[in-house]
Amino acid sequence: QGFDFGVLDDAEFKEDAVREEIVAPLVRALGYEVSGPHRVVRGRRLEHPFVALGVSTHKVSIVPDYLMFTEDQPTWVLDAKAPGESIDDPDHHAQAYSYAIHRDVRVDWYALCNGREFGLYNVADMAPTPRLRFKLLDLASRWAEVHTFLSPGGRIADRGRLDKDFGILLLRMGTRKDVNLHFIGVSLLHPKIGRLEGGPYRLARGVNIEGQRYHVSYDFDDDVFASFLALLGKKDATNIARSLRVEPTALHVTGDLGHVHLECRLGDLEENDLEHFIPLKVVSATR
Repeated sequence: QGFDFGVLDDAEFKEDAVREEIVAPLVRALGYEVSGPHRVVRGRRLEHPFVALGVSTHKVSIVPDYLMFTEDQPTWVLDAKAPGESIDDPDHHAQAYSYAIHRDVRVDWYALCNGREFGLYNVADMAPTPRLRFKLLDLASRWAEVHTFLSPGGRIADRGRLDKDFGILLLRMGTRKDVNLHFIGVSLLHPKIGRLEGGPYRLARGVNIEGQRYHVSYDFDDDVFASFLALLGKKDATNIARSLRVEPTALHVTGDLGHVHLECRLGDLEENDLEHFIPLKVVSATR
């Protein structure tokens, strides 16, 4: 309150001033302290500052200014920028995102603030579209909404959510849609297989990457699904094919059908009432 936003146009009002004069009071007002279960940790460095994806590693070259904890669990990170920098800058998002998903952090939310605007983003979203965005000039009139989202008892503190989508992770980490991806030894232990209305067959699996759980949707067209069934025992293949004759339908298979190797490409964004995700289109299936 009483802050003169005209100073944001002063060339000497830089990132450190945004942290001290704007972000720090906001964090305190939201209910985060330097100690206790609802605390803020400043400038936490990563022990291994890389995010690994398959054989590739991505350097995390920033240390966000604030890591917020709720009930002693990290919930979101906030990185301050100078007033002259845009919170829409893709590089700022890529770095904050990489920090948020790192195995030493693992939070679902990250935020950027340049003193003029504040944006809150979820790592599960394909594009950096803000779930909450406001001008700091309007903070007083929007305080109830901001507090509902960001306080220790707010919406982002709720950790009960769907697993992150693996297809969106691949896209966010720079995987191109024209590149074939090879997944070796995909487990078929108690698999969930479905047939979509007017669409492909779908194998749903979970995968763990650096301790984080992701959901994967493998999509098969008719020909590739037939080759997939041919890899299974005759009895299992017959039972699955018979059960999937009804369209649409879903089948939970009991037992272990072994492992398969799947060659895939990134599909297109899909969404339903609960989530949005990117399936992996299976090009071939082998043992």
